[in-house]
Amino acid sequence: MAVNANPITDALALQSIRIIFENLPKAYKEGDVESRVGMSLGALIAGMAFINSWACLAHALAYPFRVTYKVQHGLSCALSLPYAFKFNMPMIKHKVGQIADAIDASLKDKAKSPEELGELIFGKLLKLLEELDAPKRLGDIGVPETDLERIADKLLTFKRLLDKNPRPVLKEDARKLIFEMW
Repeated sequence: MAVNANPITDALALQSIRIIFENLPKAYKEGDVESRVGMSLGALIAGMAFINSWACLAHALAYPFRVTYKVQHGLSCALSLPYAFKFNMPMIKHKVGQIADAIDASLKDKAKSPEELGELIFGKLLKLLEELDAPKRLGDIGVPETDLERIADKLLTFKRLLDKNPRPVLKEDARKLIFEMW
């Protein structure tokens, strides 16, 4: 999703999505060697993609609550990813079909527009979190509603990541995102 993405980082990102969606649930549930090797490969390829295009909103969303609520980095990013994708979807419509193919090729048959396809992808991301017994909302990790404004304000301080995001995140956007995540 980052503004520095290019055809090479996109190819790497799409391949990592395919591999991760194929292997992560099995690696989590069964822990077999084949799926764990698949996850290692998927993580490596994902890292190659974002080290060359940079991280953006999903990481920025993860940081304001990660330390305070003692959430591991990967888990905080996983919780944030669906909401970052949904927020950025209007700016990455041209990539939504490829992302859907990487997740589940049948998704495109169920959608009439990029917006509908984006909603299906958002749902698949949340479903993956559910399969992994991972939190899907800030409330699931113990964030009280009274902390949401502070978290939204803190989000805006991660300029180095937000500057790489394809859609500007204004103060009201930050607030809406954090409240939606709760």
